Amino acid sequence: MTLDRGGTLPVTGAASGIGCATAEAFARTGARVAPLDLDDEGAATVSSRLSGAVTFHADVAGELATRAAVLCFDTRNSPARSVPCVGGASS
Repeated sequence: MTLDRGGTLPVTGAASGIGCATAEAFARTGARVAPLDLDDEGAATVSSRLSGAVTFHADVAGELATRAAVLCFDTRNSPARSVPCVGGASS
């Protein structure tokens, strides 16, 4: 896998499971990762293991919440080169 290292990669659902594994996999390639999740503590734990990671609280379950998360991310980071979207479901 090759990545343009010019931006930060937001990864949703990054506090656990597939999102966490995705964030860690991108970080191993040298990418700067931004774990996004509703679980602030879990996202911070993942972020602490990744060099240069910046954690964001994000609810991407609905359109407005997703737009807010992207806007918050965009105002604090260089443009993302890729946006891996990983989401969970609950009942």
